[in-house]
Amino acid sequence: MDSKQYFKFINDTLVFDASNTENCNLETLFIEVGDNFNNLELKNFTLDSDWSFLKEFQLVKSLVIKDSYIDYKNFYNSILLLKNLEKLTYNHYCFFNKKKGDVIGAGLALPSLKIFKLEFPSI
Repeated sequence: MDSKQYFKFINDTLVFDASNTENCNLETLFIEVGDNFNNLELKNFTLDSDWSFLKEFQLVKSLVIKDSYIDYKNFYNSILLLKNLEKLTYNHYCFFNKKKGDVIGAGLALPSLKIFKLEFPSI
């Protein structure tokens, strides 16, 4: 698969679209691109998406999640390992599936987070 089909750089942001990928995931993205960028946008993830490799993107300061159906525990246990994350943004079409008893790992926090933003469509 041509890597251009599932990720691209727009301005200074790496945009990864999971909608047209069968065998591409965050691990493949890391192998092909590395982690030498500060802004990451992830789109069209599903409940089956594996977020565990997100922790490898340690230089990310801004993370935008769009149009995704997210497993709460899997996502937050990964995102809370991003020690440089300053800005976290979700759009209006992100849904979290939290099961009764889902717990985030003890001692995990986002002390670097300065901005938490929810984006809604304009009227």
